[in-house]
Amino acid sequence: MENGKYSFKFDHAAYSSVGKRKNNEDSYSVKEVDSGVLAIVGDGLGGYIGGEIASQKLIASASVRLPEIDFSEEGLDDAIADLNRDVFDLGEGNEGPKTTLALLWIKNDQAYAANVGDSRIYQFRNGEIVFQSTDHSIPQIAVQIGEIKQEDIRTHKDRNKITRCLGMDKFVSPNIRKLNIEAGDRFILCSDGFWEPVLESSMISSAEDAREAKVWLERMKEIATANENDNHTAVAIVVLPN
Repeated sequence: MENGKYSFKFDHAAYSSVGKRKNNEDSYSVKEVDSGVLAIVGDGLGGYIGGEIASQKLIASASVRLPEIDFSEEGLDDAIADLNRDVFDLGEGNEGPKTTLALLWIKNDQAYAANVGDSRIYQFRNGEIVFQSTDHSIPQIAVQIGEIKQEDIRTHKDRNKITRCLGMDKFVSPNIRKLNIEAGDRFILCSDGFWEPVLESSMISSAEDAREAKVWLERMKEIATANENDNHTAVAIVVLPN
């Protein structure tokens, strides 16, 4: 224990693939920060002009804005509002570039997970999902009102219709969740091109005997690549005792 908080090491790995698309509109960043790690995945919307511009702007702006904020829900909410304005200012209206956001900020034994759109964040512990972010999408609404089950999102006819993203409006309301961290926890941040072909059961089974994040991610990447269509991007983080 260090200064009243548990001290951990964070092993991480990441990749991004164009898949079967002509260009890659996904962007990501993962880096170690004070007593933790900060990871971000953005998926530029292919239906709008400059999806890759939006996701790249997200990463660039986050690298400047996030180190300056307090490690708190309020601080993160304010920062995401600024990130949204940065993307929105690239071009107003439906033709302006837009991007999803999946963000995980770990510090000591606490973390904040934030998402806008359908890029996801997973937290695993002892072979089980203990947290999964909630999509902002038409199929997710169908889940919430009981029309379909969570696992049916992957095959829903409106699978690609999201209800919220950065750059869609001047204001954005992200999902933010505070998480507790334990040694052995594993995290995945990913675009929909990754989680569509890689089932949650495969995320869990791929972790067996894979102490290193790189090994775990490579196993999942093989599944995503074998079934790829869209761009696919993921960041994997393993929490290790210090």
